Amino acid sequence: RRPHEEISVSTSPTTRTPLAIGEELPPRVATVTQEGISAFHEAFGGSNPLHTDPSIAHQSGFGAPLQHGVRTLYPIFAMLFEHYGPGVVSGGALEAKFIAPVVPGDVITCRCRAIERRQDGTRQLLVFETWAENQKGDKVLVGKASVRESAR
Repeated sequence: RRPHEEISVSTSPTTRTPLAIGEELPPRVATVTQEGISAFHEAFGGSNPLHTDPSIAHQSGFGAPLQHGVRTLYPIFAMLFEHYGPGVVSGGALEAKFIAPVVPGDVITCRCRAIERRQDGTRQLLVFETWAENQKGDKVLVGKASVRESAR
């Protein structure tokens, strides 16, 4: 299995009723595996053994190899892109802060909650609170995203 096959993304957004403030997109859930981490690392030319070498990860205090941050963030982008298509990449923005390590065996749930609608010049933007949490409910990533609703 190639690393990009774990999460599929439709290239055309589905027409849906606009989200109300406080509503969430359907969450994405994925189990992190060392095989997935290693495949991603190899496919994208990673050089940091913290992602692939258990002994180095243990010496660094993490106990296990770490998932690359972008692999934790990607499902959030995919959720937004599937719903808003070009409105994410043309006039949208995505920011994230990685706040806890993600290791093999973690079950990560990614969420996007609509928190604000605003006008930015001629663009109607919908702003989301975004986060990813592990199986214990601990947040591992927090951020915000905005999408251009008028691009739908």
